[in-house]
Amino acid sequence: LVESGALPPLVTLVQAATERGATDDDIRCGEEAAEALWILAFAGGGVENSLGGSLSHKFLHASDAISVLGAAVLRGPTAKGRMWAAAALGNLAAAYADAVPAEMSERARMAMLDQHGLLEMLVQMCNRGPVHPDMDKTLWPSAATKFERHSETIQAWGAGQALKNLALSPTARPTLKRAGVAQAMCKL
Repeated sequence: LVESGALPPLVTLVQAATERGATDDDIRCGEEAAEALWILAFAGGGVENSLGGSLSHKFLHASDAISVLGAAVLRGPTAKGRMWAAAALGNLAAAYADAVPAEMSERARMAMLDQHGLLEMLVQMCNRGPVHPDMDKTLWPSAATKFERHSETIQAWGAGQALKNLALSPTARPTLKRAGVAQAMCKL
């Protein structure tokens, strides 16, 4: 996929969705592109062999993908887009011992922490969960349809993905503690 040139347009679509004047089509494309980046950034369970997980990470780290996805979390116009952008960041920050060098994942974590307001927004998104048994099941992240673009509750899942992988960084833990990450994650 990396060699085919498929990744740069996905990053561009996510970015276009956050720009002033983005149309509904731009925003929908950005949502789908963020979801695609989420799964393409997954490099575990043998996926690295079929999708080029390590190569995908190398490209996404070398490109502006982390800051673009962070901007989508901060300024994305829909809950769905923010959820997928946060989940994609989580996969870029994850530890994939056999597929992605540890220092690459750590650089992703540091880039996320360096993006002004991103950590605070992830905590806010996480605090929009958990869902409750008495809630409409279509508002649950596990059951939301592609049409639930504006349900605030779906964001907690993506934010939790990003926050749990940020916590893998020993140097980030004091910052995460001050931001209330542990309380937000325990709430989920």
